Amino acid sequence: MGTPLLEIVRHATLDGAIADAFRGNESVRSELSLDGSQIELHAVATRNDAGEITGALALFHDITELKKMDQIRRDFVANVSHELRTPLSILRGYIETLLDSPETSREEFSRILGVMERHSKRLDLLAEDLLTLAQLESANPNLQLGNVDLSNLFGEVIRDWEKKLATKQLSVIVGLPPDVPTVRADRARLQEALYNCSITP
Repeated sequence: MGTPLLEIVRHATLDGAIADAFRGNESVRSELSLDGSQIELHAVATRNDAGEITGALALFHDITELKKMDQIRRDFVANVSHELRTPLSILRGYIETLLDSPETSREEFSRILGVMERHSKRLDLLAEDLLTLAQLESANPNLQLGNVDLSNLFGEVIRDWEKKLATKQLSVIVGLPPDVPTVRADRARLQEALYNCSITP
């Protein structure tokens, strides 16, 4: 009793938040680091029936994981922004080339269209990644659940990657028992997960 808070907790941010709560009529919010954790602090003065301040109530919420996820999200957005610039700049450059050179030969025109198609597909994949992330982070990911035959699913994935596997001189063996039961899952999402784990195209 009577000992200054700062002498007990030795944390200037906490001491300042409590002091601000005593001076105001509203809740005070602050963030501080404690032992490697990120803490969200809410402090509000408590009053008696006469309206006199009798103390302060402080609530601590560990937001370390939220901060980490927020950083991951920012890094992801930065990376996607960087990835978007390349195909966009290439597409813009070729569009300007075609506009400035209407007499482009048929062979060169076909080559340019091929490059533009490839980079437009890359943009489409990036857009799909962003939509998938948004759906997974939402409270309602809108999963289309159904019974999935794993043998059939893995077979489709291997067929889709057949050319890439042959190019890299790789082979894949699916070792599933003949009586493996179906699983309850979103087939499209499961395929996406398998494709993301596959060899780089």
